Amino acid sequence: MSASSDSAGFPLEESYYYGIIFSSLIYGVQLTMCVLSTYIYTTKRGQGKIYVILGLAMMFFRTIGFFPNVVLLNFMWINHRDYPGGPLAYVAANTSVWWQVLGNLASQITFFIADAILVFRCYVIWNSDWRIIVFPALTYLTSVAMALVLTVETAIPGSNFFAGIQVNFGIAWATFSVVTNVVVTSLISLKLIRARHQLKELLPNDEESLRTYTGPVAILIESALPYSILGIVWAIMYGKDNVSAPALSMIWGMTGALTPQFIIFRVTTGRAWASNTMSTVASALQFQHTSGKTGTTATTATTTRTTSPNGRTARVRRQDVIDLDDILGSDKSNKSEFGEAV
Repeated sequence: MSASSDSAGFPLEESYYYGIIFSSLIYGVQLTMCVLSTYIYTTKRGQGKIYVILGLAMMFFRTIGFFPNVVLLNFMWINHRDYPGGPLAYVAANTSVWWQVLGNLASQITFFIADAILVFRCYVIWNSDWRIIVFPALTYLTSVAMALVLTVETAIPGSNFFAGIQVNFGIAWATFSVVTNVVVTSLISLKLIRARHQLKELLPNDEESLRTYTGPVAILIESALPYSILGIVWAIMYGKDNVSAPALSMIWGMTGALTPQFIIFRVTTGRAWASNTMSTVASALQFQHTSGKTGTTATTATTTRTTSPNGRTARVRRQDVIDLDDILGSDKSNKSEFGEAV
């Protein structure tokens, strides 16, 4: 992707142009989602304090990472249009200036936070089973290491993210980052799809709960599917030195910051899968069993005696939770809390 190539010059400039336009639109959506999540949390007693803090941090670093690109493109097309070699030569000569290095570092920190949120969400959705996230955690840490090396390399005067030895570090970082996204996306999608099929048998008349926690939109957002798909496309184009790489890089970077903001919004509104989701679903199942029914059956082998006035209902509820645990692997704390809260 040489800046001195006249034949490739205009397509490459168009790539920067469309990249900054679409990334600006995505930045606006990200800002809107961040403001909404913060507003809901602070005024509506929303959930997920740590998520909101991370969302604000991502917004802060994404802003620092975004505007140096805007300034650089403004300089290359307007202020220094007559730079020897043209606009692309100006970009190649100024990608290592201090404010561009600062922007690159801020962008990488945004990726660190976003990917960490996705790995943690995978951990939560898989019932806090740390074995599930061993591989994505390792690829995540490797991507962080490669990103730091890449940031240092691109800070060297005369370096270029899209040319030279920096591309080798860039490909390594992109590979591990995309692998992390794809693995996490697959794991989350698999878990939620399985949960949907199993809950549909237990709650055939509760479409609202199914749609909220395991519906197509929930799976799309929780799994960060668009982020993973764009990452794959960008990594391929970047590795092939395609002229679309700059545009895809900007769009993928913004999507990576936007995707967790949708997850954070779902957390603050109580619609995201959480550690107590199984208790919520079990409540719906119990209501179904106890409303207008007599003689609800449940195996008594694991049912404990109770002296409460509604002891029979309590026994059915406890068995329902055990059934759900067997199917979806809910943690024991949820079962215990719900079994006692009659």
